[in-house]
Amino acid sequence: MYHYVAVIVSVIMKLWVKDIQGMEHLRNLHNKPFIVCPNHASFLDDFLMPSAIMPRTKQLMHMYVNRNYFRFFLFRWFLNHVQSIPVVVDKAPGYKRANQEAFQKAIFYLKRGDIIGIYPEGHRSPDGELQKGKTGAITLALAANVPIVPVGLIGTREVLPKGNVFPKFGKKVSLKVGKPIHVGEMVKNPSRPTKKELTFCIHKVMQAIAGMIGKRYSY
Repeated sequence: MYHYVAVIVSVIMKLWVKDIQGMEHLRNLHNKPFIVCPNHASFLDDFLMPSAIMPRTKQLMHMYVNRNYFRFFLFRWFLNHVQSIPVVVDKAPGYKRANQEAFQKAIFYLKRGDIIGIYPEGHRSPDGELQKGKTGAITLALAANVPIVPVGLIGTREVLPKGNVFPKFGKKVSLKVGKPIHVGEMVKNPSRPTKKELTFCIHKVMQAIAGMIGKRYSY
């Protein structure tokens, strides 16, 4: 990781991170690829996740990030230097091709031993409550034969609410890392999972996140 990116990471951690819990759950994944699935309530999450995880695992972490954020110079600079993966979160023209390219790039990074970060809700929550989880992370985990690590982010919406440009000072974020979920063990045929199996797996991931952040998952 470039020195100047490391400096930004250090600043983010000191200013806005209160504590990180559950890193012991990653011990058995040392130097192994996996997918991180956090809840998503703030744009700060895109900076917080690699800032919190990479220095502790010593692995590169590539977040799936809405490609619209790459339009802004400073955001694009940081996102590119941590090798984030642009995705299309709506059905804009060409979204299937763009997201298939993102999928293949994620497979490449996982085979290289890196970490992928995917928000299973697909977009920021408008009210801080958990939204319905999408099955893309499950499909990727099955294709790459890697576990999913659920992560609960608490307080990011208060630091940087949707619509705000600058984060608030004096407020802190907590990050909770859950136990790895081996979704490959939950399906009969990982290469051809059924829709019911994908739904079951994402429900397990979202329930784990809900338990860490003290929210209900009602889907």
